[in-house]
Amino acid sequence: MAEGRTFKRCSCRDDDGKALGQQCPKLRRPGGGWSYRHGIWNYQIELPPTPDGKRRGPLRRGG
Repeated sequence: MAEGRTFKRCSCRDDDGKALGQQCPKLRRPGGGWSYRHGIWNYQIELPPTPDGKRRGPLRRGG
């Protein structure tokens, strides 16, 4: 079975135009939990190798 993880990120950018991703200060609430109004939930699943042994990249989706 494939291994996966869930994470949250946003598309905010710093003053230089670099994406903040998970480092955005608005993603967390003061108590340490996730902000329900900011960011997008994503998941990533590590796909198993192909039958000939070649490694495939992870499958990522958000919404």
